[in-house]
Amino acid sequence: MAYVRTLASGKYQGRYRSPDGKLRSAGTYSRKTDAKAAATAAEDAAKRGTWIDPKLRNTNFGEYATAIIENRDVRSALRTRDAYHYRNHIEPTFAHRAIGSITRGDIQAWINGLPFAADPSKKLGARTKLDVYKLLRIIMRDAQLDDLIKQSPCHHISLPRIEHVERKFLSVAEVESLADAMDPRYRAAVYVCGYLGLRWEELAALKRDRVNILKRQVLIAAVLERDGTRWVYTEDMKSNGSRRTLALPTFLAEMLAAQIGDDEFLFPAPQGGHLHYDNFRMRYWNPAVARAGLAPLGIHALRHTAAAIMIQQGANILSIQRRLGHSDVKTTLACYGHLYPEADDFLTQRLDDLRGAHVARRGANVPQIVDIPG
Repeated sequence: MAYVRTLASGKYQGRYRSPDGKLRSAGTYSRKTDAKAAATAAEDAAKRGTWIDPKLRNTNFGEYATAIIENRDVRSALRTRDAYHYRNHIEPTFAHRAIGSITRGDIQAWINGLPFAADPSKKLGARTKLDVYKLLRIIMRDAQLDDLIKQSPCHHISLPRIEHVERKFLSVAEVESLADAMDPRYRAAVYVCGYLGLRWEELAALKRDRVNILKRQVLIAAVLERDGTRWVYTEDMKSNGSRRTLALPTFLAEMLAAQIGDDEFLFPAPQGGHLHYDNFRMRYWNPAVARAGLAPLGIHALRHTAAAIMIQQGANILSIQRRLGHSDVKTTLACYGHLYPEADDFLTQRLDDLRGAHVARRGANVPQIVDIPG
């Protein structure tokens, strides 16, 4: 039974029994009614199974969050990114707080005012805000699972909206123009990305022994990941779907047969070893884009182009998902679903053509639709 005792100071202390059978304090108050209410609330929580040990609620957020980030079973590059986000965006606001004192309102105010680390006068971009918030949500979720808090405060938070950016798709003729303008050492790379849909990170990590010319196949089994300021080769793929075997059209198989050299990478840097994104973009990509008259154009536009070409050729969404290495078909639909109305018109015309060809072969009369008077 919860009760109140009077202290020598004249203040009142609420007392209750916790689930472990210990008699505990519910806090010290100037008014007896407040002490009684606190003790009763704590005792009710103990009976409902929602009681949290006050010592655990007072766990320092900074110490707990640091341990969570260091022990997460994630790729090295992601751990580096998490550490950067925590140090620059989460730690300044919450590191000194008791984890049980952080409220939903605190988090909403924090996400609304997140500054850009390099220039505090600027607000952080929406996409980065979402990445930072996801990390905080993971920390709070684990705190709930570890019984440090009753419920994560990361609920019903108004998050920034990412503005839609129109994706750029190249025509087949534009892909050819870009390939012709590219340094001959990397001409085939334009087709690999523009027809197979490889990400830049997959292209740069592609090794020659992953290309089977006889079977006309290429195995995508590694990526380059940015780890701080470095690009690191890793076979620890983002998802199971990212590791995939792609069939090569004949023309591309012939190009890659000629591309294979002595370096372990299919498209090595001029001095050997894997390509570096910034160097490739500045020395080879941007000049080729300018010569082809396609500027501005990012490297990722070739992946979008590959998806658009597949859709134009009538490929179903599951085939496109597998070829692009998306972990979920929802991702493919979110990125490229809007292109399917055009594909629907194309397929409708194909049905007309199919029926017409069949009728022509059998020499049957096709009933005519006529207006009925009256």
